[in-house]
Amino acid sequence: MFAMSVTIVRSPALKLIGLWPFLLLGIGLGIEPTQALDLQAKSSVFCRPGGDPYLELSLSVNSRSVHFQKQAGGKLQAAVRVEWSFYKGDSLVKLDRYRLSSQPVDSGNFRDFSFLDLQRYNLSPGTYRIALVVSDWNDTTNHASAELEAVLSPWPAEPQFSDLILAERIGRAAVPGPLVRSGLEVVPRVSDFLGLPNDTLFYYLELYASDRAGDSVLLLKATLEGAQGQPAPGCSRFFRLTPKGIHVLTDAFPMREVPSGNYRLRIELRDTENQLITEKMVGIQRLNSRIAPDYSRLEEPQTALCIVTGK
Repeated sequence: MFAMSVTIVRSPALKLIGLWPFLLLGIGLGIEPTQALDLQAKSSVFCRPGGDPYLELSLSVNSRSVHFQKQAGGKLQAAVRVEWSFYKGDSLVKLDRYRLSSQPVDSGNFRDFSFLDLQRYNLSPGTYRIALVVSDWNDTTNHASAELEAVLSPWPAEPQFSDLILAERIGRAAVPGPLVRSGLEVVPRVSDFLGLPNDTLFYYLELYASDRAGDSVLLLKATLEGAQGQPAPGCSRFFRLTPKGIHVLTDAFPMREVPSGNYRLRIELRDTENQLITEKMVGIQRLNSRIAPDYSRLEEPQTALCIVTGK
């Protein structure tokens, strides 16, 4: 249902001008980036019941890689220009441009974070090449680009998973919003890296057309596998499903005792005879210095929602 490849190209590295976040460059000037624009981008495909698929694009921009300007009232804010171009073959079929702004932050309380954007696009079935260009609103020479490929298929004739989303957190949504789906607020994890202090791996996906499997009960197996296929500690679960048109599937694995290494999250649907019907997988890189002290401690930046204008 989906295939993706990502290539990211960045502008030349910027000169480091001090220790982040202590980079206040004079009164009213703001904070300069310490590196070239750093982004992560990911695409996911989902289906509506009996209808066309839609594409979900998530984007994360590292706060250390963009210029923060001081605003009225003394707070700091960064912004980037985002451009998504959608190609079918050599033909440009859709173009979307907008300004993406961070939330205003206090200069005296500045911290490392990434700001997150999520967009959904209704597209007809087919194979798409998606070109992304992101540039610093305050310095257009600071830019990065990425390319993704996505295959969108119509409602399946047999059981099939949507794409598998890794998430930073999942919870009941109090109000509607861009991150809400099926009554849940799902904050996507754009990177496949899971470092400290994050000790929980959330995931979300959907199962379509399981009522066409021919069984009255189905088995769902979720496993976080190591390099040799062995389950990570505490990361293997089984669920019984009653077939229906759409199942919303979400769970979380505890990662505190999972050592550093490369893993694969595998979700399987099996019949009553334990025969595989369909599966979905995604790779994960875990860094856990509690268990592997020879690794240098590497902490992930926190994620903050952002403001979209110009659409």
